[in-house]
Amino acid sequence: MLVLEPASDDAPCPRVGIFDDAVPSAAAFATVHRTVEGRQAQVRDAIRVSVSGALSRVDYEAPMDVDITYRVQWFDSAGDDLGFSEPATTRIISPRFLDGRPRLLLHNPLDPRTAVWVHPGRGFAQSISRPVPGRVVWGQGRRLGIAQSERRRGLIGVSLDVVTDTAQEAARFDALFGDSTTSRMPILCVRIPAALRFTLLDPVWFAAVYEPVAIPDTAMWTEEVAWRMRADEVDSPVPSLVRPLLTLGDIAAYYPTLGALAADNPTLLALSRRYEIAGSGGS
Repeated sequence: MLVLEPASDDAPCPRVGIFDDAVPSAAAFATVHRTVEGRQAQVRDAIRVSVSGALSRVDYEAPMDVDITYRVQWFDSAGDDLGFSEPATTRIISPRFLDGRPRLLLHNPLDPRTAVWVHPGRGFAQSISRPVPGRVVWGQGRRLGIAQSERRRGLIGVSLDVVTDTAQEAARFDALFGDSTTSRMPILCVRIPAALRFTLLDPVWFAAVYEPVAIPDTAMWTEEVAWRMRADEVDSPVPSLVRPLLTLGDIAAYYPTLGALAADNPTLLALSRRYEIAGSGGS
């Protein structure tokens, strides 16, 4: 049976735990599919993964405040399709903040630990464009032209202006794009909660941002920083790529002895699902 465990806390960000112990006897691999408002996607780090007795994965790109339906596709050792599990549906309720101001969530798709909540800026999503490339051509002697077009594109040139409140938030946001020692692709996973859906932005999408511009609050001398960004919607980075969250270093740092580890985790499967201790090793 497919079991879904939605969570809206920051460990490291809102997510859905996916667990299924009803693995077909012939199954050797599995892929998890997510459907939101008619749009389908494969779940990162859950594509042709090896299964033995149970499947356990976490979707860190699940949107908030909308119904999310998951299905597991099973494959045998030869890679032949064995069919799908029964679908299951859940919903992540976006957190509410004490100041009552709406926020959106951004993170590097390959590392959900980079997630940061930001406020929409004054120019946020002022206009939305999903163009249809094409042209009108006129044949010789024709009074009316003939429309030639391609498939409609995703978002182009969206004003993704946001605001960070503190110096710590600003540093965390700036680190999304890398620095002199860390290289990161300029792609953000953007998650829009219900409070901001009036902008007509999808609940989850991927934005390519090449020139984030920081504008410190030099007028009031606060730590608030406005960030001006122009974003184009792009395809998700290869969904099979992900930075491991739970490492052997985390486990060794959290459990002082093997006895403590065994007492807390009766099986290796249980240990593999201890995502809350990720980062204990400082990685």
